[in-house]
Amino acid sequence: MKTPTMLELNYLTAILLLNYYNDKVVIKYQASKEREDSFKVNHPAYIDMPMAFMHLAIICARELYEAKQSQGLEDGDWKRLNEIRNTIVHAKKPEDQQIRIIGTANEVFDILNKLNTYLYNKYDLHSNAKWQKHIEKYYNDLDNY
Repeated sequence: MKTPTMLELNYLTAILLLNYYNDKVVIKYQASKEREDSFKVNHPAYIDMPMAFMHLAIICARELYEAKQSQGLEDGDWKRLNEIRNTIVHAKKPEDQQIRIIGTANEVFDILNKLNTYLYNKYDLHSNAKWQKHIEKYYNDLDNY
């Protein structure tokens, strides 16, 4: 069985982190029963961490493209990720670096999920016991961090 390249593994790790923290945000938000605007003010780390990992996932995806490992996404998706990345990197004001200002988180998730699905299918990661064990250990480590 083939294994992911180092850049693919970096991307998959960024997605693991993004998913982990997004799940934490959803659980915390639902348990808080706060309005969205007050939740963002009262729990800034819960908002900032997923945003940081979304930025990381975008950068890791672009590294794949630049290394000519661009299978899994259409040219339009790569172009949009590049636009988002460039907007983040070259923003003049901090608020212009927020994904929800540039586009929507759902738009970014849709693109990243296409790449994720491609890599999971390419390496058969859904049924790969070693990979599934890795994810379990990874999330346990994060829980105990």
